[in-house]
Amino acid sequence: MDGTDNRDMMYGNMIIVPNLDSVVQAKVTSADYDAEFGQVSAAVVTTSTKSGTNEWHGSGFWFRRTDATQARDPFAPSAAE
Repeated sequence: MDGTDNRDMMYGNMIIVPNLDSVVQAKVTSADYDAEFGQVSAAVVTTSTKSGTNEWHGSGFWFRRTDATQARDPFAPSAAE
């Protein structure tokens, strides 16, 4: 991510998981990648993030869980029975 190796050396998991709003570009290379990625067996994902500014910016999310929007419990008996 942004020119650094963003994976745990033992397990191979991502160390830093960026917010999707901060990602500018993501490129997946599955063949013919550079020799610096020689330890990779499947694909290389290159990610670039937005640079910061002195102005405040961001996104707002609203999450609401109600009974009207939830699916029925598949193990509960139906009302018709």
